[in-house]
Amino acid sequence: MGDNLPSTMRSLATRKYGKPNGYEVLDLPIPQIRAPDEVLIKVSAASLNPIDIGLATGIMKWVWPSP
Repeated sequence: MGDNLPSTMRSLATRKYGKPNGYEVLDLPIPQIRAPDEVLIKVSAASLNPIDIGLATGIMKWVWPSP
C-alpha cells in the first residue's frame, strides 16, 4: 500500500432512529487489509438514498429491526 494513506476516514452514523440532523460524522481508523483477496478502495463521494433515510428514521423497523 502507499505510504501516504491517512490514518482515519470519515463515516456517517446514527446511534438511534432519527432524522438526518441527528446523524454523526465519526473519524474511524482506516480498515486494514488482512488477506491477499482483500482490497482497499478510496471513496471520494457517497450519497444517501431515500430508503437509507427511511431505515434510519425507523419507518421500516417492523420489517427490518435494528440490532
